[in-house]
Amino acid sequence: MEYEEDTYFSYVFSNMVIELKRRLGRGELQATEEALRARYEETRGKLYRRGERVKVWAMKVSFRGGDAQGSLSKEEAKGRLAEMKGRLDDGEVFEGLARVYDDDGMLREWAFDDRSARFDWQRRPRAREEAMKLSEGDTSGIFEEGNAFYVLKCIERGEAGYLPFEEVEQNVRSKYVDERYEELVRGLVAGAEVEINRGVYEGIRVR
Repeated sequence: MEYEEDTYFSYVFSNMVIELKRRLGRGELQATEEALRARYEETRGKLYRRGERVKVWAMKVSFRGGDAQGSLSKEEAKGRLAEMKGRLDDGEVFEGLARVYDDDGMLREWAFDDRSARFDWQRRPRAREEAMKLSEGDTSGIFEEGNAFYVLKCIERGEAGYLPFEEVEQNVRSKYVDERYEELVRGLVAGAEVEINRGVYEGIRVR
């Protein structure tokens, strides 16, 4: 491969800095667990917050087609939920209506947060999308996913807490070494004595 001079310099220099930090992290800049835990506590609110957690009740009516075992046609299933939504808008209780309109006469309780994201995007992306729009106490519109129509009611919304120290320890360590390295370099630069070799300096020609 061929590189422009500045690109090659950046490549080599970056790798040298990475290796230097690795060695310093095992020596001069090595952090104790106590120091890492202290840094984690200082920064977790900014760097290690899980994000929001939303819990919902889900009401489902399946329709015939694909792998679904519903006994209703698509139009009948949507009409069934539309009827329920009208009663809900008139003030009837969500959980009571579920026993009448849901496939199994039951409420499904789902939770959506960072930890469930991978499963959600694989299995129920539309439900996640709709749930994350809801405030506590709100009810979604009717939406389709798979071979079923759903309505969601948000029963809880709040912070999901923080990633535990054990999961992010390596990241905390890396950031700790980065910060200590910057402090070390600033100190060395501030205390450096610069001496110019005039013979070499005057001979430099910029292309």
